[in-house]
Amino acid sequence: MARMNGQDVQLLTKNYLEALEKLPDGHTNAWLNAKTGHSGTATPQKSLERAGRKCRLIEFTNAADGLTGRSEFTFCKQPDGTWKIPS
Repeated sequence: MARMNGQDVQLLTKNYLEALEKLPDGHTNAWLNAKTGHSGTATPQKSLERAGRKCRLIEFTNAADGLTGRSEFTFCKQPDGTWKIPS
């Protein structure tokens, strides 16, 4: 992510929020910034509940300037409708 610009981050964010909201577990949402060539995916792995909130484990892959990365995070839906990583 350190090599991504603001537009890349906007595309990545839109992509993972769509995946959290709309995709069933195991399905992948992809993004590509045609200007930079940077890309990535978001794949919800597992849906669960924590403290009465809908949560999802999601896997990210990203590629920028020849570097690639993979990570997993759990996001929980907040009362205001936003998704956040629980602290």
